[in-house]
Amino acid sequence: MSHLLSSVYAPVVSLLVFLLPAQVKAESVWTTIDHPDATGLTDVWGIDGEGRLVGNFIGESGWTPYIYDGSTWTSPDVPGTFIGADKKSYIGNYFPAGERGFIYDGSNWADVV
Repeated sequence: MSHLLSSVYAPVVSLLVFLLPAQVKAESVWTTIDHPDATGLTDVWGIDGEGRLVGNFIGESGWTPYIYDGSTWTSPDVPGTFIGADKKSYIGNYFPAGERGFIYDGSNWADVV
């Protein structure tokens, strides 16, 4: 009897598992951003702990890092470009004589060796 039940219920369970993801839809909103001083590409490399975007744009003087909070664009005085963010800091790289890394806390930057 249990074999009969499993052969009857197995297709029903399989069908429900197959159909369930089709019934649940996540809504996504995509937004294009362009730095106001960009003469070319604006890219995003991360989101910090406050929800600000961190990335770089191509401007008159080449690649320039930025932090964007949804209304204000800030270009901090760091030695290179950003390649990521975490909850409290921003990570970047630059090429003085070979590649170097730096970390920026929102006020100061330091080499990462």
